Amino acid sequence: MNKKSNHYTLMFIPENNGKTFTLRVHKYVVRSLLAFLVIFIICLSMLLYKSGEIAAKLQMLYIVRVENEKLTTENHQLRQISEKLGKIETMYEYLSKLANPPSTAKRKENLDTVSGENEDLLRFELNNDKKAISFINHEDIKSIPNIIPVDGWITRHFVKNKDSVPNYHQGVDFAATLGSPIKATAPGVIENVQTDPYLGLLITINHENGYVTKYGHCSQVLIAKHDRVKRGQTIALVGNTGRSTAPHLHYELIKNGVSVDPMGFLLTYK
Repeated sequence: MNKKSNHYTLMFIPENNGKTFTLRVHKYVVRSLLAFLVIFIICLSMLLYKSGEIAAKLQMLYIVRVENEKLTTENHQLRQISEKLGKIETMYEYLSKLANPPSTAKRKENLDTVSGENEDLLRFELNNDKKAISFINHEDIKSIPNIIPVDGWITRHFVKNKDSVPNYHQGVDFAATLGSPIKATAPGVIENVQTDPYLGLLITINHENGYVTKYGHCSQVLIAKHDRVKRGQTIALVGNTGRSTAPHLHYELIKNGVSVDPMGFLLTYK
């Protein structure tokens, strides 16, 4: 009985009738090579498949990044457009009011004309609480800033500084035509004339008895530091300096170091 061979014999026959030669290879080697070849083909196929998936994901990631950059740019442009629209609306309202300026009521601006027995019994009413205050010394009354500083209309009111109010406003904004005269609201001394990054050309007046007023966004100052001014005296002209979108006056009233609503100190005679 023939014994089963464990080898494969490979015979190579040249075409030019050259010498033939044979190669004996063990069956284990041949099977190992075949197994390796099958495993290699499987791994190569998996690698190509995964590479396709990775390439598709990278392409998707690139598309998402491009879209995100596009949306970010469009969002920024929309914010700019929204800000411009807000400024246009403000300017439109301002120009509309310039075309039809409100009639200014006739006000009594000079307390120095108060005389006789009524001097010590002068009654005036604060608009913020509507309570009549009587028997006030005339010298105290003279230091109260109680007239409108410019002929115009209010575009922004005083807002008290509270944690619940994020955008508080320490004064009152009066819109007016460029170059309109700004008046001192009470007798006092010019404490400072400065350029503020927000309020622009700014005047500060000390009226004594704890009263201080500020006038911001001026275009031109007509007085100097340490000058003494009267109630109703023109001290500057309305401008658009500092952080401002249109010509207006920012007016502040400070009482004993605390900002208060200036509109609450307008004088009403009985």
